Amino acid sequence: MSLDLWLMRLRLWLASRPGKAHRALGRPKKGAIATPRVGVVRVAAVQMRFRFMPSAAAFARAVSQLVQQAAAGGAELVVFPEDVGMMLFGILPRFERIAATGSMEEALNRIGPDLSVSSIVELVGSSALRIYLSVFSRLARDYGLLIQAGSMPVMSREGRVYNTAYLFGPRGQLMGTQAKCHLLPMEAGWGFAAGDELTVLETPIGRLAQPVCMDATYFETFRILSAQGAEVVCLPVADPDPSGNPFKSLRGLWPRVQESSVYGIQSCMVGGALDLVFTGRSGIYAPMELTPEGDGVLAQALSDDEEIVLADLDMDALRAFRQEPLIRANPAFIRAYFPAIYRGFWRGGAGGAAG
Repeated sequence: MSLDLWLMRLRLWLASRPGKAHRALGRPKKGAIATPRVGVVRVAAVQMRFRFMPSAAAFARAVSQLVQQAAAGGAELVVFPEDVGMMLFGILPRFERIAATGSMEEALNRIGPDLSVSSIVELVGSSALRIYLSVFSRLARDYGLLIQAGSMPVMSREGRVYNTAYLFGPRGQLMGTQAKCHLLPMEAGWGFAAGDELTVLETPIGRLAQPVCMDATYFETFRILSAQGAEVVCLPVADPDPSGNPFKSLRGLWPRVQESSVYGIQSCMVGGALDLVFTGRSGIYAPMELTPEGDGVLAQALSDDEEIVLADLDMDALRAFRQEPLIRANPAFIRAYFPAIYRGFWRGGAGGAAG
């Protein structure tokens, strides 16, 4: 490692000390809490505007303001968008000025030749993760909430970068993580790796899962989670689609909720920086039979700007509904055909299963 690189990492590590972020958080301001109802959980989908954060304190202030609004609305679970942690790339010296130059590729070239996003994760990752974990852990503890902290790119010990979601419990404890299993072509080009396992976590409000964005494009993700007993699925999203095509969103969370009989919470990143433009509307979804209008929608964002979307999830009603679902899986069919299909794909196509 060169001396310049070593000094850069030392500077970033010092800048990521938890005390700096914690001082910016101040004391929690919980506001008025709604009267709780037995079996009902109030949840919040955070729609957040993307911007690079120049310091741990700036990140802490931006995140805490949104948590405070959600807590004041009575939320017990707060869900953030995908790539929240990527905003901490801004702690790199002069990155904010570099980021005003144009595309991600141009910004990376200004930092150094032949750099990729994975290279930046390797350089800034441990410091950014330190800030991210300390801020969300402290906020979850201060407000006594479950916080699904969106996601951030994390480098594994083997040197692979995963877009990873994190869930924090009401004592500030890390309850579980989830690597994104289905990558965008852009992420693959950045050198990211895909996860290969889906996890359902036991929480105070029920069994919760946290797949990431593109994972909801495929029905199989939710079939697996539902088979594992998931009741609430948090979906952090950062969709880099400047067209904002509403028909593309139909491939996402709403149909997965209807197929799987779960509650779904979609939190979208909006705005953007460099050549990244994020679009989408945050929303909270339920099986159509459990929504007032019969449309599967409990609440949706009203704008394309920062916003907190709140809704109540009747867990008792969901559990009763799942006892007599309108759509039933066929376990015998799954056992007979699915293993062969998956082995075929891993061997390079369905034809491989027959060989």
